[in-house]
Amino acid sequence: MQCPCNPQNLYATCCQPLHLGTHLAHTPLQLMRSRYSAYAMRQIDYLMHTTHASVLKLYPRASVAQWANSTIFYGLTILYAEGTIVEFEAQFSTNNKPTELLHERSVFIQEHGVWYYTKGEHLS
Repeated sequence: MQCPCNPQNLYATCCQPLHLGTHLAHTPLQLMRSRYSAYAMRQIDYLMHTTHASVLKLYPRASVAQWANSTIFYGLTILYAEGTIVEFEAQFSTNNKPTELLHERSVFIQEHGVWYYTKGEHLS
């Protein structure tokens, strides 16, 4: 099976080890890609575990699950990745609406060797 974050990679060797907890993301880019795949594959526990505790209350599990379960993901394009910042575009459709584009600049933090998502700024 192809990985949602990059169809040139197999899910089993790309994001699945992160989703299963057998590997940790080594970079913010790797974490961002794995989070995109987690949304696409409805891996809600992974999304919750990779969101920093300081902002977790802003992302209620039920809301995250509802959005992921009603959304079809079509593709991910990385625009910029440096330091703790990853800027990307994701194509998706929610509730059978026309395809939309999410352009976001995400910020990550590393604590005790583990990367976490902290916030995202929508750019379009």
